[in-house]
Amino acid sequence: MKLFEVTLESETHYDAVFMTHHFVFSESEQNAAESAEFLNPGFCAVNVEEIRYTIH
Repeated sequence: MKLFEVTLESETHYDAVFMTHHFVFSESEQNAAESAEFLNPGFCAVNVEEIRYTIH
């Protein structure tokens, strides 16, 4: 599993930018984006970045 930070943008507010960030454990960028969109109705993923981490 990889950790991704997904940046989401509101699909309904075009006059102002409404953004949020969601952290998702997933196998791929595509799955992370889909999961974040599912958990945040009305938002679409605009950026997905893998977060590097180490478990001690």
